[in-house]
Amino acid sequence: MANAWTEAEKIAEIWRAALLDENLKGKDDLLARYIRLLQFKFYNVADIYSIEDFLSEDIAKLVWAHILKAKTTLPPFYYCGS
Repeated sequence: MANAWTEAEKIAEIWRAALLDENLKGKDDLLARYIRLLQFKFYNVADIYSIEDFLSEDIAKLVWAHILKAKTTLPPFYYCGS
């Protein structure tokens, strides 16, 4: 069985593939749900365990673009890339 680090990496890859596929189709429903996970469930959901280590630059850009165009009072998400 894989350790938590490996599992988190695989889950991040699955999210990345799904989000990029959705983006190519001109949709953003899944992206909105992903952002809600990042904003409100950061410490409670396995899907974003150690996301700071696995969030790719292309997904970070999608997240920021969506947040910046959204008219919302929700707290922002911060990604510090290395």
